[in-house]
Amino acid sequence: MSETFYKPLTPQFRAELNKSIDKNMEELKTCQNNVYVSMQRAANNAARKIINALPDGYPMPMERTYRDHYMDRFERRY
Repeated sequence: MSETFYKPLTPQFRAELNKSIDKNMEELKTCQNNVYVSMQRAANNAARKIINALPDGYPMPMERTYRDHYMDRFERRY
């Protein structure tokens, strides 16, 4: 079960997203170069361009899973 919510794109959030893309790209460097790896690299580069082109404050759709919701309640309780 998941819940969609919107988080504004801030410079810090943009940096976090780009850092995540960088991490994925580093992991792909360890893989054998094939069509699937090339496709993922192209998708990561496209995602980076889109994220960097969006204006600050843009509402980014996020999904909160049941586990995330449960952990939020757990952390507030303890």
